[in-house]
Amino acid sequence: MQCREYATNIVFKKQQDLKPLYGHLIEKAIHSVNPENIITFFEKKMHWKYEGEIGNNYHVSLESSRIKHSMGKSSIKMYDKFAHIFRIETTLNDVTFFKHYREVIHCDGSSTQKEVSMKKNIYSLRPLRKIV
Repeated sequence: MQCREYATNIVFKKQQDLKPLYGHLIEKAIHSVNPENIITFFEKKMHWKYEGEIGNNYHVSLESSRIKHSMGKSSIKMYDKFAHIFRIETTLNDVTFFKHYREVIHCDGSSTQKEVSMKKNIYSLRPLRKIV
């Protein structure tokens, strides 16, 4: 399991219903979201030793416009598709970025509950869905 993507679509019958709402949301996302907000969204804490990239990107094309906030290999995007579909999408390219409590089996056969990085397998889907 290399990449996970979760998305929510809201379909509007009329372009004029989505346009003012989306314009307001884009403006807020551009001017209000800071690196600490992005880190908090991905359930992390701001740490002075963090060396990864945190950024924003705004892109306009013929079909849509999109704002993307990213932290390392994870991102959250908000865009309108064809001015009728409002979409929020979270993309996780490395699930080991997240930690959760699970049973860890040690070499001697004993097991403990610990906070560890998520594994890149199907069993991480349920706890990952709770995070994003």
